[in-house]
Amino acid sequence: MQPTATIERSKVQVPWMMLIALSTALFFTTHYSWTASSAELFDPSADKLLELTSSGDLVREAILGALGALALWKIFTRRRIVHFRGALMKIVAAYVLWAVASIAWSSDYLLCARRVSVLAIVLLIAWWLNAEYGTEVLALFVFYSSAAYVAVGLVIECVLGTFHPLQAGYRFAGTLHPNHQAVYCALLALAGTALVRTSPRWLYGSGAVLGAVMLLLTRSRTAAGAFIGAQLAYWLLVFARKSTSLFLGTTLLAFALAAAGTWVFESGVMNTNDLLMGRDVETFTGRAELWQDLVPYVYDKPVTGYGFGAFWTPQHIDSISQTEGWGVAESHSLYMDIALALGIVGLALYGAVLVLGLCRAGSLLHVHSGPGTRFLFLLFVFVVIHGWTESAFLGTAPLQMVLFWGVFSLACAPERWPVVLPARRATTPKFSYVE
Repeated sequence: MQPTATIERSKVQVPWMMLIALSTALFFTTHYSWTASSAELFDPSADKLLELTSSGDLVREAILGALGALALWKIFTRRRIVHFRGALMKIVAAYVLWAVASIAWSSDYLLCARRVSVLAIVLLIAWWLNAEYGTEVLALFVFYSSAAYVAVGLVIECVLGTFHPLQAGYRFAGTLHPNHQAVYCALLALAGTALVRTSPRWLYGSGAVLGAVMLLLTRSRTAAGAFIGAQLAYWLLVFARKSTSLFLGTTLLAFALAAAGTWVFESGVMNTNDLLMGRDVETFTGRAELWQDLVPYVYDKPVTGYGFGAFWTPQHIDSISQTEGWGVAESHSLYMDIALALGIVGLALYGAVLVLGLCRAGSLLHVHSGPGTRFLFLLFVFVVIHGWTESAFLGTAPLQMVLFWGVFSLACAPERWPVVLPARRATTPKFSYVE
């Protein structure tokens, strides 16, 4: 009897206590507000942003420090060493070294050092989690933690009486700004998509549907567009693996749907305001003017930037907020914020990490079609698209941790992944998981 071919571990030991503890700790590291669903808090004033930048958050710093210490202890007491090799890990190392070096030329040494220390802690946590638990647990962690965050936000809005999904102008916020809450809704749906082939399928399928519905209620166009792009890329790749004709047919269907959508809007059957969730498209809700005003700052220090996380000083926040007429403490673009912080060198390194990670995830998906690899591909497509008009994956510790956990998973030496063994007489390939 021939052994059943598999490319995933059949039974994953899920560390439930770790998932619960880590999710709870990270919940309090992103300035969660129990009254965030109040509309007036969607766009904080410049004074509020100045206060947050100047004082910081002691609770957040204490939690991150404790997690960093735990990760460091776990790494040094681990018996087995995870080996990394290849271009991806070298580029990550170069990016981190460039961020550390930026303290030397930063105009605000203390602020830059604080942001670099947070980056170091996030990298330590991601390294430990990848070495200890692997890629499939990453998908499980994202699914259950995102589901918990969305559920808490939904309960809070119901208690406060602010959950009005049928009301004009309503945006689901929960305990975050709607644009940030949308990321967790999208991650819930993406992780559910990756896990839906595993048991219990009803749970992961329901989670994916819930995440997609709540994502629409946030009215975040960036997260919704990135989610759709990730799903399209994933299914096109899946169909390409199965059949060339099926892939071509799906591609033609996508073009046909795009043409039909264009006709619908051009004919007046539906207006663009319905699709754009009642938001401004010409300026991306003020982003176009903001990017225009930030370009001269990039030109001032094109190579080195202003230091990692050190551009948004109280002086810059105050002056740019006055120019734009609304509170601004980020560029609302991952790539613009990287350029401001680390110049074109840092932008090139960070971009290379995302591009190589995406290519690596896509190539692995052809061979190791398990929930872990499926989620990694969906995650990287989402981050690449989402980064054009939002910078949540740069300024939010839990999202940074998820991204680098995925990066380290892809940068692992091949022995961390299932490998194909030569099949001598079997008609189907045999697989084995090497530890």
